[in-house]
Amino acid sequence: MRFFSAQLHRAERVGAIDGTRFTTDGLATIDATAVTTSVLGLGHGHCADQRSLLTELGILVGPGLPAGQRGLAQAERQRYRHFPRRRGCRLGVQRSRREAAPSSPRGGGESGRSIAARSGTQRRALMGCRADIASLPKTLLTSENGDNAVHPVAAPPNMPYAREHPSTYPRRTLLAVTGLSPQIVTETLYALAVAPAQGASAFVPSEIHLITTRSGAEKARLALLSDEPGWFHRLCRDYALPPIDFAAEEIHVLTDAAGDPLEDIRSPDDNRCAADGITELVRDFTADPDCALHVSIAGGRKTMGFFLGYALSLYGRPQDRLSHVLVAAPFESSSAFYYPTPASQVIELAGGRLADAASAQITLADLPIVSLRHGLPEALLTGRASYSEAVAAARLALAPPQLTIDLAGRRIRAAGKVFALPPAELALLSVFARRALRGEPPLPAPPKDVPDPEWRKRYRVELHWIDGPFRDHEKTEAVLKKGMDGDYFSGHLSKLRRLIERQLGAAATPYLISDGGKRPRRYCLALPPSAVGYGDIDAAARAED
Repeated sequence: MRFFSAQLHRAERVGAIDGTRFTTDGLATIDATAVTTSVLGLGHGHCADQRSLLTELGILVGPGLPAGQRGLAQAERQRYRHFPRRRGCRLGVQRSRREAAPSSPRGGGESGRSIAARSGTQRRALMGCRADIASLPKTLLTSENGDNAVHPVAAPPNMPYAREHPSTYPRRTLLAVTGLSPQIVTETLYALAVAPAQGASAFVPSEIHLITTRSGAEKARLALLSDEPGWFHRLCRDYALPPIDFAAEEIHVLTDAAGDPLEDIRSPDDNRCAADGITELVRDFTADPDCALHVSIAGGRKTMGFFLGYALSLYGRPQDRLSHVLVAAPFESSSAFYYPTPASQVIELAGGRLADAASAQITLADLPIVSLRHGLPEALLTGRASYSEAVAAARLALAPPQLTIDLAGRRIRAAGKVFALPPAELALLSVFARRALRGEPPLPAPPKDVPDPEWRKRYRVELHWIDGPFRDHEKTEAVLKKGMDGDYFSGHLSKLRRLIERQLGAAATPYLISDGGKRPRRYCLALPPSAVGYGDIDAAARAED
């Protein structure tokens, strides 16, 4: 077929590969012969049958990454890139499962998976594009710089997306705090969607949400969403942005303890209510694994910006971002300036000075955050929690581990949380806690199917401390008559692990019995003696107060 085509048009086909590849300036040539499955026919079957090539096409039409950033190999001393042979499935920069974001109610960790780990339904949805791409040649030609800054193409809802690129998520949310300067919304939108920083991908929100006070909400509605001046709608028209959901319903007014709209934030009670309201919104947005959240703290009271930034630090995921918009002089303090216009537009600044809005310079300062999400209990990620509760949970997760065992009360205190354990599991934990307290070495587990009298002895001592010497232990004594075997040990050890993990979530690790990670297995509670204590938990709490 290549021969007849070349003869008919008196030119070589761009997609033909006969020892050489077509290259030219401004185009990226990608050799896909390594993934072909065709033996007979026109040689186009690989586009429909190879998941690696389908993934490549998904990255191209989704985030629009240039060839040099898609992981394709560079041919030695040549001007083209190529698929390696036996290429596995790839989407951007892969992350392992252990690096994935923690699960949310709807599977928040999903966004961190590579395409190879996605569900069969999603993979089949991607394979559904076979008919549309089956006729593409083996050599794919794309823009080398991949520049789609103003209008990036969002990935279809069923297409896997790379968590490194927020612009590829189906739901892209801009969340900002504003006071009496709604300009920060259009300024931030311009910096994100129209003129991103050099080397950065454009982020066109699918929706915009504001957090503000009652008076701030009214000013934002009139300045941004009205027919005139309607600065938000003007910006979208001026730069032909795709539809963005932003209406009065997306303006969230903070309320006081009685549920009335806040006019301003002046008292400690106002601060507390604002913090809780902001935290709840951020938690709700970050509970959606299909949402990439961009948070702007440029507007509103300083405390509002602080609470919003800290809430993102508590709940943020790898795809979420925090920023502050910067406007160059003389426009930074002008109430008449909303964004750099594509055509000349003279506005009046303070003091009667005139300036052309088209010449304004706007930049976005990216503010890195330290995510504390992994340390929050599942209950705080899925339920309603105040700002102070979330902060307290994060503090406990980051604090040095401290274990207190109350044998008489059958409870322990770990990671700042008090909870009960059944006697059998509490006794097993106490065996290892007592050894940690004395600085004794790890222990091997009892042999499987071979009762160990020494293990029976140390375990019974802890049971008697829990239940007292006169408690009926007939059932336990019958099971351990000749000693403790490996099955009894591993069964109760597994149950102890589940109980602690259920209570503490990500903060459970220091309080779990470790097997050393290598053979022969030797078990211990890896806490220093100073981190282990015994006593009445209630009495200790009263002493601390």
